[in-house]
Amino acid sequence: MCPSGLLDAHLAAERKSAQTLKTYADGVRFFLRWTASTGIPPSLDRRTVNAFTAALIDGGAQASTARSRQLAVRRFSAWLLDEGEIDDDQLVQLRTPKLDTKIVEYLEDDQLKALIKACSGKDLRDRRDEAIIPAS
Repeated sequence: MCPSGLLDAHLAAERKSAQTLKTYADGVRFFLRWTASTGIPPSLDRRTVNAFTAALIDGGAQASTARSRQLAVRRFSAWLLDEGEIDDDQLVQLRTPKLDTKIVEYLEDDQLKALIKACSGKDLRDRRDEAIIPAS
């Protein structure tokens, strides 16, 4: 079994969801692609992973995406330590990118009325949709 299959089995044993498994695998793949494209050796050290994270953000990724991909690499490093493949996990104390607080504009009254009208109906979904619209 290949290492990624072993990691998948390990995470599945921890009852991680299929989406979590995919997210972790994608994050490690992105890291490996980035190291290959930059010529940087794929080392699981703070400097390399911080450079990877910064490159994601500089490339236009949202902070939440960069955080998710960094977490995947950190989780992979922790797993390698658990499996005895590395002697120490240099990413244990690595800080994650600060997440932005998104500002959401309120709907204008006519926009809110149009939204409520779009939810009108006798169907259960219509009632549900209307119920989740916040009162102004």
